Amino acid sequence: MTITLAAVYTPVAIQGGLTGALFREFAFTLAGAVIVSGVVALTLSPMMGSRLLRAGDTEKGFAGWINRRFDAVRSAYTRALAGTLRYRPVVLVLWGIVVALVVPFYMFSQQELAPVEDQGVVFGIVQAAPNSTLDQTKLFTTKVYEVYKSFPEAGATFQITSPTGGFSGMVTKPWSERNKTTSSSSWRRRASCPRSLASG
Repeated sequence: MTITLAAVYTPVAIQGGLTGALFREFAFTLAGAVIVSGVVALTLSPMMGSRLLRAGDTEKGFAGWINRRFDAVRSAYTRALAGTLRYRPVVLVLWGIVVALVVPFYMFSQQELAPVEDQGVVFGIVQAAPNSTLDQTKLFTTKVYEVYKSFPEAGATFQITSPTGGFSGMVTKPWSERNKTTSSSSWRRRASCPRSLASG
């Protein structure tokens, strides 16, 4: 079991890309901990058991109470399992339903490496014509600024403007003062001027 667990975690550590960068240390640490645990279970634990455990200790005191509770849980599970196996057709039908639902559940579930985090910032890009002047581009950035200020959640804005475009952003108010997150679709509004776009 120890070798199997280590073999499962190790490939995660040698993956490339963002997944490997995020989980490499975790995978190596977990695989190493499992191997150390296996060595301890095969060497130190039996030796400590032979020195610390005495005959009859498991039937009295706190250890005896714990063991009796475990025996009660095991007996209840045994009865429930035996009762379930008496209705095998029902179990097989339920198993078939679960297996059939695996594919649609997988297809319709959201797939992402990490959940989207609300960092309280919305960025925007202004694209102007290649032959635009700085004054023309300022007309676009003014419209983008008006879009930012139209949101009640806006806290502060910033803009960097060049003749052919610009970069801007909006810092939202704290989470306790707003109801919408930065991933809301309502942030993605187009400014009412050509070739300008404010996106989150």
